[in-house]
Amino acid sequence: KKSQYIDILLNSDSLQKPYLLKDFIPVPDRKPALSMTAKWKTDYDAILKANGLLLEGVTVKVQKKTPMQLLDERYTNGMFSGDATRAIDLVSNDEASPYNNIFDYLSNRVNGLQIVNEDAGYGVYYRQTASISAMGNIPMTIFLDEVETDVAVVAALPANQVAMVKLFNTFAGASGNGPGGVLAIYTKKGTDYTSGTSFANLSFYNGYSVIKEFYVPDYKVSKGTDKPDNRITLDWRPNIFVNSINPRIPVSFYNNDRTKKLKVVVEGMTTSGKLIWLEKIINP
Repeated sequence: KKSQYIDILLNSDSLQKPYLLKDFIPVPDRKPALSMTAKWKTDYDAILKANGLLLEGVTVKVQKKTPMQLLDERYTNGMFSGDATRAIDLVSNDEASPYNNIFDYLSNRVNGLQIVNEDAGYGVYYRQTASISAMGNIPMTIFLDEVETDVAVVAALPANQVAMVKLFNTFAGASGNGPGGVLAIYTKKGTDYTSGTSFANLSFYNGYSVIKEFYVPDYKVSKGTDKPDNRITLDWRPNIFVNSINPRIPVSFYNNDRTKKLKVVVEGMTTSGKLIWLEKIINP
């Protein structure tokens, strides 16, 4: 009892000797015993119930809109939107580009459309025959970007600037419901100008990119930091003009904290268009 450590050694007799135990009465479980597989299933069902019910997959079926429907949504409004007797998309193709104006293109493209080049200008008619009426054939009502306009205004517009043409037999938005028919013409806007492959006399020039200023740390001002300078490019000068023979151009710059020798690359062009290139390694 007074020993600090007790070592117990078991001999072979103690390991193999049987001992008698008193009889015991097993207490029945409140739930019947479950096999391991059944227990896993029960636990899994409990997890699913805790996370909520998982619904079956839902498949949503939609009908993709055609390019003409998308174009109609972007350009038309009110009564001009929706179905028409005829609609032509001139953004997805450049069929009208070789023609002087949209009327020259439509005269060979739309059946029933009569375009007459009269002395006073163009006359646009749709599916009309000779009439004994004193008024004669009724010309179509022309809309340019949903604003009623004259035929001469549209005739002066290059064909490659037209995005869409819609033709209506009758139209409630025109005077008298448009008895001669209605021709709605839309001019291109936004990115539709550059989306085509037209070779007509209309081009867009993006210009030159802005020259970025080369960053040079100002070592004259102490910033109170010991961060190492590991720059790779020490000096870059995009504009150096030489107008004499054998000139001397002083170049000064700050070195970084690790460079022991310098690589100089000179590129340029003479006034006659001859390219100049020089590369040299400078040791201290």
